[in-house]
Amino acid sequence: MPATFPRRSWLMLGALALLSAGCSPTEEIHGYTAARDKSADNRGALPAPVPLPPEPVSPPSSPTVSGEDRSRTLGVIIPTGPEAARYIKFSGAIAAVTAAEAKYNEFVTSVRLKSANATPEYTVPAGWRENPPRQFVANSFTVGLEGTPQVTLSDKVNGTLLANVNRWRAEVGLPDVTEADLPKSITETTLGATKAYRVDFRGPAAPAPPGGSRMRGLPGTK
Repeated sequence: MPATFPRRSWLMLGALALLSAGCSPTEEIHGYTAARDKSADNRGALPAPVPLPPEPVSPPSSPTVSGEDRSRTLGVIIPTGPEAARYIKFSGAIAAVTAAEAKYNEFVTSVRLKSANATPEYTVPAGWRENPPRQFVANSFTVGLEGTPQVTLSDKVNGTLLANVNRWRAEVGLPDVTEADLPKSITETTLGATKAYRVDFRGPAAPAPPGGSRMRGLPGTK
């Protein structure tokens, strides 16, 4: 008959096993965060871009503005042929020309020509002084003190009516006009029996020196 292990013995062995297992220390697993080696991340990396300075902002361009009118030319152009004329001209600073405008008109009204090429007859206004003749200038008059503008009565000079008008416009700083626009720049008049054309131009160019002119390009012009 086989040997039988007592039931009580089995229970004791089980209890001992449980006690043995409970007395064993339990291994604990702790997590931790290792310090990051940042230098490793930068190995072989391109350097950070250096920010560029802001581009300078250009100021807005100012529109071109014409200067104020500074000079004035009063004139009478007397055609003596298809491409020739004589003239009565008064030019200078606006204030100086305007101050003597009434006497200039008085002088122009007194001029008489039997024909475009005839010797003019005229009356010199009080206070004007007639100057000696010079090349291409039959008569000129100082309208005030020395250094003030002069009125010039020319000999015959070359140039069409349009060419003379545009040269006088250029002297005071005005643009040329076309043949179609020419009537807007002139006023028809008569000197005795002779047809003539009056002009009145103001512009931003510096006034011509007294007794002189910037007019060039036509033989004999002043």
